[in-house]
Amino acid sequence: MTVSEFMQANGLKRRATVIKWLESGWVPGAVKSGDEWDIPRLARPPYSRARAKTASAVYVSIIEACNERRGVCAGLYRMPEEEFDSYIACLEKEGLIAVREEAGVKYYYSTPDSMKYVDDRKGLEKLIKKLSPIILPLVQTVVTAAAQGAVAAAVGNQG
Repeated sequence: MTVSEFMQANGLKRRATVIKWLESGWVPGAVKSGDEWDIPRLARPPYSRARAKTASAVYVSIIEACNERRGVCAGLYRMPEEEFDSYIACLEKEGLIAVREEAGVKYYYSTPDSMKYVDDRKGLEKLIKKLSPIILPLVQTVVTAAAQGAVAAAVGNQG
């Protein structure tokens, strides 16, 4: 597929951005021949929020990318291919993503479990947000009481 076909198939507008992705290697399997790019038919735009810094954030990011039908690769996470492959292997083993290979290029897909994982995570975030007005004052009260108890104990031990 050409750059124009890739852009049209994925609803993309900025050719310069797509060229940057291709030149950065963020669209696996894309090959430049002269001035033209040949992009695999299953290629997807790269996941643009692949800025994860911790292992758990990388796992979540890959799952979210698959759920959004976006591409991921080691280069997006600025890590060696072997390290990226280990994340993929763990997620596949847990049933959180599916891996399909075509013409030597691996593509990653969401699964019912990955959809549920993200839904559960969002549900937990909503619950925490809803409960935070209750929880925060409670935590502050407990911490204050503990600090006052510690001070009283310290004063009592000195006298």
